[in-house]
Amino acid sequence: MEVKQKHPNTRQAVRRVILETIVDEGGLTTRSHLAEAIANENLSQYKAEIRLHHIHIPVLMDAGVIDYDDRTGDVVLVEDVSSIDLAQL
Repeated sequence: MEVKQKHPNTRQAVRRVILETIVDEGGLTTRSHLAEAIANENLSQYKAEIRLHHIHIPVLMDAGVIDYDDRTGDVVLVEDVSSIDLAQL
């Protein structure tokens, strides 16, 4: 998957970039790497990591899309992203 929008602002766009980044990394990446992908001039990488940890990653985990190890920061894709309706997340 190719990232269509760099530095997203909506929750759906952020989650799309998160999933695209994980796919581009072969199904495994880190929270820090995802934070780099969603950070922008209005959102520092530090704040992006906090939002990932408390908002986006839990939503994607609850949907059964990813697994996350909060000790290591590893994020693993567990579902085929082509079947995901981001509007439902």
